[in-house]
Amino acid sequence: LFIIFFSGCTTSKLYKYSDYPCENHTFQTVNKMALVVHGESAMKESLYHITRNGLEEYHDYIENRDWTPYIEKKIYPIGSKFQVIGYYWPIVVGGYFPTPSNVQYYLVKSIEDNNIAWIASFVFNSKECHPHFYSYETRFSDSYSFELERHSHKEEEIDLNKLTKKPFE
Repeated sequence: LFIIFFSGCTTSKLYKYSDYPCENHTFQTVNKMALVVHGESAMKESLYHITRNGLEEYHDYIENRDWTPYIEKKIYPIGSKFQVIGYYWPIVVGGYFPTPSNVQYYLVKSIEDNNIAWIASFVFNSKECHPHFYSYETRFSDSYSFELERHSHKEEEIDLNKLTKKPFE
């Protein structure tokens, strides 16, 4: 019996962009939202150097909290105000089984309490500049979401070695 173990060196990279749709835009939520701290999840670890917070539609949060490690921080009512403060793309390179992320993220800040959180670009309406959790069909519609191509906008690599990964607390 032979057991073969593959290991490979992977590197996490995080890119910040400017000149993207909704940059610095302030919006009001159209759904009740949950501010949650992510444990190990579908989000890439490089994002955790900025924050582990995610802003999720409350109904989705309730449905997913049993299989995704979350810590609930706050529930925001409909009409809560947030400002878009960044657009990021986490990328994992190298290793035998590289897992490049096609998911990009908006970083938003609460006007009420200055909490910052990630919102995946595929659940953010880049034409109306607010999260759109209307239905499964519209959530993944290209007509609502913005996703950029590498080097298509002003790109800055974040030096993750200068940042500490935020703890799960």
